[in-house]
Amino acid sequence: MSHMIPYYISHNAQLRAHSNSTSPLMRKYSLLEYREGRPDKRVDNGKPCAAVLFIPGNAGSFGQVRSMASSAMHQYWKNNAGIASVAWSNWRGPVEWYTVSFNEDFSAFHGQTLEDQAEYVNEVINYLRSICPVTPGEPNDTSVGVVAHSMGGIVARLAPHLPNYAPRSIDTIVTLSTPHAFPPVPFDRSLDRIYNVINKQKLATEEEPLLISIAGGLLDTQLPSDASSLALAGIHEPISRLSTYTASLEFLWSAVDHLEVVWCDQLRFKIARGFLLDYDLLGSNASQRASLDYRLLRRKLWHNMLGFSMFKRSEIDAFISQSTLSADLKFMAQLTPRFEVGDEGNTFGRGESNVETYSLLSPPGPRAQHDISITEEDERLGFALITNLLVGSSFTSRFVISDVEMVAMACKKSINFDNVFKLDRSYCQLLLPSVYKALPASPAPRGAVYFPNSSYLYDVPSTSFQTLYLSPKDLKDNDVQFIRLERTRNMGVYTGHDQTMHKQTILDKGFVEDKPLQLHGSPGLFFSKTWDLFETPYEWLLSSHGRHAPLWKWQFPDLDSAILVYELELFPAPCADHLHPPPPETAPIARVSNIVTNDERVFPSLNAQERVAFPVALHGSAPFMPRPTGVDHGTLLELWLPSAYESTVYTATYTNECPIPYDRVRISIQWRASAGLLILRYRLALVVWPIAVLALSYAAFPQSGPMEALTQLVYSRAAYLLLGGPAAVQLLASSAVALGLGGAWHTLGIGLTTTQFLYLGPILMMLSYCMAFVVAFLIHHIFSLGFIGVRRYAPSLLRFASMASDAPLPSRADLTAWATKRQTMLGALILVLLWFFLPYQILFIVCFMVHAYTAFCSHVTWKQAVHTSRHNLQEKTTAQRYLQNMWLLLYLFWILPLNVPVLVVWIRNVNAGFNMGLSRTEHNILATLPLLTLVYLCANPTVDSGATGKKHAWITFGVYAFLYTVSLLYGIRYAYLQAEVFQLVIVWEVAQRVFASYHAQERMDSEEVEREIFVLDSMHQSVPPSLQQVPTLDAVLSTYLDTLDAYLAVKKRAGEVTAAGFYQLTRAKMTLGGQFGQQLSADVYDERMHARMHFVDGVLSSQACSDAQTMPDERLDALGLRRRKKPISEKEPVQKAEEVTARPVLGFDPLYQFSGMPPPSLRQAQQSFHAGLQALLGDNGVYALGQRLAELEEQIRMLRGDRDNEQGK
Repeated sequence: MSHMIPYYISHNAQLRAHSNSTSPLMRKYSLLEYREGRPDKRVDNGKPCAAVLFIPGNAGSFGQVRSMASSAMHQYWKNNAGIASVAWSNWRGPVEWYTVSFNEDFSAFHGQTLEDQAEYVNEVINYLRSICPVTPGEPNDTSVGVVAHSMGGIVARLAPHLPNYAPRSIDTIVTLSTPHAFPPVPFDRSLDRIYNVINKQKLATEEEPLLISIAGGLLDTQLPSDASSLALAGIHEPISRLSTYTASLEFLWSAVDHLEVVWCDQLRFKIARGFLLDYDLLGSNASQRASLDYRLLRRKLWHNMLGFSMFKRSEIDAFISQSTLSADLKFMAQLTPRFEVGDEGNTFGRGESNVETYSLLSPPGPRAQHDISITEEDERLGFALITNLLVGSSFTSRFVISDVEMVAMACKKSINFDNVFKLDRSYCQLLLPSVYKALPASPAPRGAVYFPNSSYLYDVPSTSFQTLYLSPKDLKDNDVQFIRLERTRNMGVYTGHDQTMHKQTILDKGFVEDKPLQLHGSPGLFFSKTWDLFETPYEWLLSSHGRHAPLWKWQFPDLDSAILVYELELFPAPCADHLHPPPPETAPIARVSNIVTNDERVFPSLNAQERVAFPVALHGSAPFMPRPTGVDHGTLLELWLPSAYESTVYTATYTNECPIPYDRVRISIQWRASAGLLILRYRLALVVWPIAVLALSYAAFPQSGPMEALTQLVYSRAAYLLLGGPAAVQLLASSAVALGLGGAWHTLGIGLTTTQFLYLGPILMMLSYCMAFVVAFLIHHIFSLGFIGVRRYAPSLLRFASMASDAPLPSRADLTAWATKRQTMLGALILVLLWFFLPYQILFIVCFMVHAYTAFCSHVTWKQAVHTSRHNLQEKTTAQRYLQNMWLLLYLFWILPLNVPVLVVWIRNVNAGFNMGLSRTEHNILATLPLLTLVYLCANPTVDSGATGKKHAWITFGVYAFLYTVSLLYGIRYAYLQAEVFQLVIVWEVAQRVFASYHAQERMDSEEVEREIFVLDSMHQSVPPSLQQVPTLDAVLSTYLDTLDAYLAVKKRAGEVTAAGFYQLTRAKMTLGGQFGQQLSADVYDERMHARMHFVDGVLSSQACSDAQTMPDERLDALGLRRRKKPISEKEPVQKAEEVTARPVLGFDPLYQFSGMPPPSLRQAQQSFHAGLQALLGDNGVYALGQRLAELEEQIRMLRGDRDNEQGK
């Protein structure tokens, strides 16, 4: 935690006076200066100042600057009294911190907001350059440093690309948890346009600022840190970038979340001191700082300041060779100038007895023996050292007053090997404390505490080791022939020495292979993999175990995934227990890191005598990030083994045959923890891929409803496309990358270009399918519950919710009259004004709400048709209309999240002033006009639901298949493309309905003519019996048999349901009992009791006669009758008789005359008796079929008589 007394001084008036901009941004945003405990005036000690500007991120506050600014003030000023502290008394001057207030805008969702903020930042930078004093004689060419959090880093990078940017005014940008590679929420195309500008439009080399990216790591669950890696994304030249994670920074060694990265104490200290050192050592002259030499120095300064544990010299060797720096500075300012060392001289003091030459080391010769192919690279050795002795205070950490107990020097010239403690005249360079890197103290496991621990300051000597590593290239470039170490005989004194965590003095050194041992392979999905740490015999590595450094390195090239959590296990070597040594006081330290991204984890206090296991999750190859090619990649395991048994009887515990306490390593996948990482990376897929599921379902089953189509999808061949589509895209991308084909293949599908996760796409698609199904299920049943609630508690509202389906289409005259009304023109004017003054996202939300009401009304209409209508045609029409509205509602539901964030931005702008809301919105009439038209057409019951025909069906299939393809390929990375392709779908749906409505009147007229012809034919224009074709005896016999089958089936059905009714009636008597039970009989029937009566539709007598003469085939079909001799080509007649009378509203149920609460068995008995009556007396009941059989028997008898008469003649 950090404590401060913040005060903010506004500079708005001065900024507006200085700027020539008339933009409303100057009134919307604010510039403030941070002062620590002194609100009255700026502390002026006569020294020039440098300015640093803090830029907040998405919905960030200007007050987030206080942590870093307060740290800078406390480091430079002595008790905030206007006097520089002792440590900074001879330095150039202070660093003034400023911050901008963006009204907590949601910049992560809207590209125009980012441009506005960048434009304002440029005006602020120009103003800060004018108010900061410069050294006399230097031009007013100062540079301003920038610290940006989250999306503020994108604002800072965008600023140099805008017209109002002053060249070289920004040369250092420190970003905290900024997604540099791609936008975290790709819902707006303008965001992608901005990322293309900052990542693809290169600035001039000398004008490219030093970009430092610090990501929070695994604890940043708000924004995955994959996109923060500059190295993985290939952003900026290596000389102009530094990228790391908080877990890799020395003294911090921990991941932090998205907000903690701003006020984390160890990190804020480093950033504040970094700017103090940067401007004090190298000045603030922009032209000078843009030179190659100064760019190299600034990069190395920040590299040392932040405490990068891995430094890739190879990345900037090309720039170093072009530099005019001296040899010392080319070694990155880590050495003092060379000085001469005499025979018995030392650096602590000439002739003092408390100093001794501890060790003289030179690289060992060629390897003693090897039976494998050894290359020059394999022979390259570096120097490594670990100690808990004091090496002096480094400018990169807190100033700790302490003695120096040990120094290391890089020397050249020869050594007198006859007497290793006698040094001939040699020239050495002292290694400065900044060259050492820290590791946490590693006491024995029994005395260890949780690491990292907030109660410890790891940048003081009592709680950390100092390590030194000089690579072969460093030794060769500086002509280092041997390493000289000197130490004092007495223990040094330092602040906090009484709180030391070390139980013994550690100074272990030696030479180590520069190329780590390679361990190939990776664990499987459900099984682990074990490697021998020394697959290559140790004797082939170095000639002597005593000459080896305490550092051992192994590389796992195939472990490079950012979406998996591994468990790493180290097994103790049995040979290390041959002397039965006690547990060491100083335990081994493991450091696991990713070679490309520098993300690392440190595990101190390992048990050297038992199996140890620890989880490892690193940022490596990540979704939607290009896979590194041509460079080393994978996971690096480093094991630091301080001398645990030096100068004891157990010194021989580790020998050439048993060099380290572990002999095997086993790695497995922790799926429970990996599931969290997968959800963090692919949570957006569960929002955008349901659109692909819906599109595929509709393309495969366009005539079905959403629930039915989604259900049929998993049982049809389309399921192969549903699950195989993501896997096919991933195979395509991985094959293209393997073949070396150029292109952004890492942006397709799930963003991975390896077949290792081929199963991941189908799993995500199945989860998306479940999301789509659940939403469709919930909406449908919410409508059903709404209908039940309205019908039960507010039945009068049903007439408002139902949609009339018999209204005629308006004529041209009606449309003309409607369009010329004053209310219509006023409404059109209001709509146009909305398009010009409101963002189209608001109209989208309005359309969604209107169509949700339309879908509910169509649901109510369908349900009423089911309950009240006996015509299948009306029920089918209302059901089809509801299903079409339901499809559109589901699409709008999943498209809605792509539009809501921009609406939130607009609301924020309106809060800042209605003028800002009008000038910073997107008025795209083409984005809403098709949707508005479609919503209107769906709400109009007279409009047909769509055109039919084979051609239209193929076009519909192609449109929805295209939507599925775009969603599958680009839905996760470019979510806004789904909304744009959906506009094409809407245009086609509108075109279908307009086409269908254009031909609707003609179709309705033809249907009316067919209906009238049918009625007339059945009533008055029946052919006289004398002119009708005489049926044959065989045809009448076939009809008789079909009718007989139907008669027997209905008779059996009548008996069954009647028996069931009496059974249920008996159960009802037993349930009611007593007086109520006795009333259920004919003996106590009261004439005052009334039966519920309803009337069926009446028919004309002539129509009844016609029906008696020819029984329609539909009735036989409904009863399951057989057709024995019907031609295949004969079409079934479609009867479209109009409903003559409407069914009355159901009244009082007579069951309540027997009981106030009728039991279920009584209701079932009522239903059974009703079904029995229908089976006996219905249109196709036993009585009607019996009459029909009698008529057929008479007809058969007559036909047989006619046949006999003809045969007699």
